[in-house]
Amino acid sequence: MTREKIEAGRYGSMKRGIGTHHGKAGFVLFFLLACAALALWAPNAGAQSSYYTSRGCSSCHGATPTTCNGCHEHGVVGRTGSPQSATVNKTTFAPGENVIVTLRGGRTSSATNSTGGWVRGILYRDNVEIARSAGTVAPGNIGPSGGSGLPITFTTAAPTTPGTYAYAAAWFGNRNNSGSTHGEVRAPAITITVAAATVAGPLTVTPAAGLTSTGTAGGSFTPSSQAYTLRNTGTASMNWTASKAATWVNLSATGGTLAAGATATVTASINANANSLAAGGYNDTVTFTNSTNGTGNTTRPVSLTVNAPVLIPAFMDFDGDNKTDIAIYRPSSGGWFIVRSSDGTTQAVSLGASADVPVPGDYDGDGKADVAVYRPSSGVWFLTRSSDGTSLNPYAYGVSGDVPVTGDYDGDGITDIAVYRPSTGGWFIARSSDGTTQAAVYGVSGDIPVPGDYDGDGMTDIAIYRPSTGGWFIVRSSNGTTQAAVYGVIGDVPVPGDYDGDGRTDIAIYRPSTGGWFIVHSSDGTTQAVVYGVFGDTPVHGDYDGDGKTDIAIYRPSTGGWFIVRSSNSTTQAAVYGVFGDIPVQSRY
Repeated sequence: MTREKIEAGRYGSMKRGIGTHHGKAGFVLFFLLACAALALWAPNAGAQSSYYTSRGCSSCHGATPTTCNGCHEHGVVGRTGSPQSATVNKTTFAPGENVIVTLRGGRTSSATNSTGGWVRGILYRDNVEIARSAGTVAPGNIGPSGGSGLPITFTTAAPTTPGTYAYAAAWFGNRNNSGSTHGEVRAPAITITVAAATVAGPLTVTPAAGLTSTGTAGGSFTPSSQAYTLRNTGTASMNWTASKAATWVNLSATGGTLAAGATATVTASINANANSLAAGGYNDTVTFTNSTNGTGNTTRPVSLTVNAPVLIPAFMDFDGDNKTDIAIYRPSSGGWFIVRSSDGTTQAVSLGASADVPVPGDYDGDGKADVAVYRPSSGVWFLTRSSDGTSLNPYAYGVSGDVPVTGDYDGDGITDIAVYRPSTGGWFIARSSDGTTQAAVYGVSGDIPVPGDYDGDGMTDIAIYRPSTGGWFIVRSSNGTTQAAVYGVIGDVPVPGDYDGDGRTDIAIYRPSTGGWFIVHSSDGTTQAVVYGVFGDTPVHGDYDGDGKTDIAIYRPSTGGWFIVRSSNSTTQAAVYGVFGDIPVQSRY
């Protein structure tokens, strides 16, 4: 055997021995190290990484897993050229409206992630998680199994409080692409705005009061209307309606649309249908409706009181039967001669002197006209009460030149002594209700006093007629306002009376040159024109037939003839009563 072979054999055997020795020693060493490692590891086999709690792993894996040492990569990136992104369906939302966030991009389906990998999406609002996707991904897929894959869509309700909010979407998964980096990967944040809710209304209506109107049967009624302001206090346009039921109520508008903050006016008014209502109380309701959503719906009451006509007592009714009696005053003897309409008998009374002015009226409130005269030269009144036959003689009220203007100025049913002073336009009234004097200045030199109840409130109104212009000027006792009208020409004679029976004195004139009567009906404003009389006749209008309406009538001094057109049936009543020089007591003007 050669030395090389021996050497080789010896050294080869040695090498084998050494190799065997080293192999056994290595095994022993590995075993010892493994045991040591096991001894060291065993107490910590259930330890959890801080990532488990800080990253919310327990929400998916439970509270106490066997091990957790950061084995997942929560934040897998998308493939090259496909960065993840998040979009929102719009940027401004109403409170509670759906916010839709779509997440695109994410982990790849590379070979390293082809088995058992999954990815999920998570959505944050102001760094607080509000939604996450669920499920697993089959090998090679890039979206949650059981769904449509990429993209992932989150649908959540917008906050109810207006403001600005930051939304962020992120990927997380159980496989890494490169390395074992922990922490999610978020797409750039999205800012949205939650605007205050736009609401139609509430509807407001002002004023809060209803319409309360009063008047006499036949009209008119005061107040006649009430205006209401409708306002949309909301932030969105609002539809509205206004309605009523009664035919005697009008509404200026019944519906429309109001922009946010806008207003509209609706006027409720009493219409002409109310003129035909009988005396009594009537009610209706105006309903204002927010027809968009009903907020602010409200109503306003309408109340109408129709009073029975305050019939103007029959002028010169000496027997109390509500009919004007034919009567004359004879200045030459101071004699009064009255034909009582109730029974046709004649009543004769002596009271007065040649220059006295007859001023009959119901001074004692018994419903009958009392015989009375006014003495212009001294301003003294003489009267005999029909209730008990006693006299008020004399009663000084007025001065020389004053004109008597009797009437019921305080509405107590008793004729008040009153005078008009042409030189100053002064009115002086002795109120029978309380004994006080009512004074007013109304009129100028040349005016003719024409007192009457022009507003139907049961009280005589101060009024004058201006012959130079045909002007009528009336102070309405019901509200103190002035009523002005032009009706008449120079030479006309004022003959006011209640020709239409509505309880109000009508403006009227008699034209001596033609015998024409021209009357403005207060009930409807129409004009009545009649020719009745000849030149030289004296108008003696009154309610001779007791129907509540003034009748057209004339007295013919040349013959003592009376000619009356009865308004109840349009027939003519004729009588001869008086002699030349007599004065019909109805001729006040």
